[in-house]
Amino acid sequence: DLYEYRVDKLRGLISLERGEVLPPKYLGFVKVSDDRILIHNGYFKRVWDSGWNPYTGSYGYYPIGKELVHKGYRIADLNGEFISKSYNIIRHISEDYLYAEEWKGQLVLLDVDGNVINPDFKINLSDINIKINAIGDNLVYLSYDKPDAEGYKAKVCSFNGEILYASKEYDKVLPFDDVSYEAFCDNQRLLISKIDRS
Repeated sequence: DLYEYRVDKLRGLISLERGEVLPPKYLGFVKVSDDRILIHNGYFKRVWDSGWNPYTGSYGYYPIGKELVHKGYRIADLNGEFISKSYNIIRHISEDYLYAEEWKGQLVLLDVDGNVINPDFKINLSDINIKINAIGDNLVYLSYDKPDAEGYKAKVCSFNGEILYASKEYDKVLPFDDVSYEAFCDNQRLLISKIDRS
């Protein structure tokens, strides 16, 4: 029932039945669950230049346009009510979890309701070469388009950043069941024990 609309480069949300849900003062929206949206907040800032002012016929500062300024991300319900505080970055890394960076650089793990699951999330996901392939209740699987500095292509980590399994061989590692991971290498699939990594 929700539609995104734009006024002067800023976006809002409107419902055909309920009317305006959010006014057009945001940079964009992303759906994170059936009843939650991620809002990218921002504002227009006037840009100035100095020199000959064609409007006044003299030297000085004069406006040359506007630019959009990033002001953080928040989670809201479908009625437009904010349910989380503002974060510098929020990224949807799985169906149930979000990765967020506070303004001072602290990394946290959130659920889709904006609750902090782990206030000390030590895995920095800002590297564009890192992709999240799956996440369990306590595990994060990271894969790299290129090997990292240590030459690893795939890692299974706990939420606090402890590396439980790292592979120089496999292209992908996914949770399989309670006792094993599923690993992929070229066209082969293997199972790896969570206990002794055999």
